[in-house]
Amino acid sequence: MTKNGDKTLFWLDPWLNQQPLCVLYPVLFDLCDMKKCTVLEFLERNGQLHFTRWLPPILFEQLLEAVNLAFSFPFSNEHDVISWA
Repeated sequence: MTKNGDKTLFWLDPWLNQQPLCVLYPVLFDLCDMKKCTVLEFLERNGQLHFTRWLPPILFEQLLEAVNLAFSFPFSNEHDVISWA
């Protein structure tokens, strides 16, 4: 995946692991106002997502974990490629 790609969905596509982030962090996904946010939008916003309410410490820790995972992804400047494991 590339930083230039704007089709990969942050929550709904399995771009980090074998499962989408909405499956790995279901409560965060439910509370997020930006369910169709692309990875590019997430990066352009420096990881700032909007939620419907304040996140208690346990959910905030999960959010930090997801953000750290996203920013540790090895992005490249090539076109996105669909692949199967």
